[in-house]
Amino acid sequence: MRSIRYTTLKFLIPFLLLYLKTLNHTHLVTKCYNFSKVQLISTIRSSTNFFHELKSFTNKVLGMNLDQIKVSLQSEDPQDRLRGLTALRNFDAEVAAPLLMTQVDDTEMIVRSFVVMGLGYKQTEAGFTKLLQVMEEDAEANVRAEAAGALGKYGPIAIPHLVKYFEQDQHWLSQISTILALADLQCPEVLLEICRRALQTPEAAIRSTAIDQLPAFVGTVHQEAALLLLLSQAQDPDGSIRRNVAKSLSVFPDDRAKAQLMAFQRDPDHRVVAASLENLI
Repeated sequence: MRSIRYTTLKFLIPFLLLYLKTLNHTHLVTKCYNFSKVQLISTIRSSTNFFHELKSFTNKVLGMNLDQIKVSLQSEDPQDRLRGLTALRNFDAEVAAPLLMTQVDDTEMIVRSFVVMGLGYKQTEAGFTKLLQVMEEDAEANVRAEAAGALGKYGPIAIPHLVKYFEQDQHWLSQISTILALADLQCPEVLLEICRRALQTPEAAIRSTAIDQLPAFVGTVHQEAALLLLLSQAQDPDGSIRRNVAKSLSVFPDDRAKAQLMAFQRDPDHRVVAASLENLI
């Protein structure tokens, strides 16, 4: 079970970005924005003082009333606009979504990212349509990828749009976001096919993300297909890919998986060897 502290940190991630922006640590904002959520949590977990300062800052933002939010959203300062967008967490979708959409064409990438994140939680029909537009038209892959993740929160209605988006947008961030969104939507046939396509791409990060989804098929009618996909990646020249394959194979109750894990124990990459031995410890 995840600790309360972990859950709180996950909740505070958007505020971390806003807080760093407020302190003019632009380089840290850029770096954090490209981190995974787990990496962000690990980064701030060890700093108790920073954690409490960030939490205090968060409470101030969430204390804004609707009039203060509207003033912030009209500010020329992007930091004020971010505060206003973040404060909309406290309001219902009917109130928050129209205000979020006023900033969807903001000149600042991080502001647009906050907008689409918000539309994933403050769900309306207009918000769904706006997310589709952002996925098609925004110039920044970060924003498009965030929009795909937000779209997935709308449930099964998003599935065909995400599949189409995976085919259209070849940027690695967009493709990874789409895979992860589909993984949360309980659509095994679709996810398996997307993973199959992802494993054909030259980008290692995309292939790794697909590999990480395949253990979810253990015990289902798709177990055999998932196993064959993993075994097809066992000779990949990239050691990080082979390591992920080893981790994923360890949960498959199949002699072919066990044989490949034994072979991985002789791999020239120590990371692959370690991964192949994890289930034996």
